Amino acid sequence: MTKLILIICSFAIFLTACDQSTSKFKEMSDQKLRRERSVCRSIKHPSPGKAIACENVEEEYQRRIKEKRKR
Repeated sequence: MTKLILIICSFAIFLTACDQSTSKFKEMSDQKLRRERSVCRSIKHPSPGKAIACENVEEEYQRRIKEKRKR
């Protein structure tokens, strides 16, 4: 029973952490986001952590493109 509670709490913390990283990119200006994307695309072999961050940058970039097309 204790293990189940620990697993549930860990999962909840993980989801919260994921949500915060996404909001960080939503608050970033378009210009800064483009710079970050450019830096990410220039890295040939990113570390696992940087690769995840770059994926988040790319997702936010693509989200903004779709949002602008809707207008």
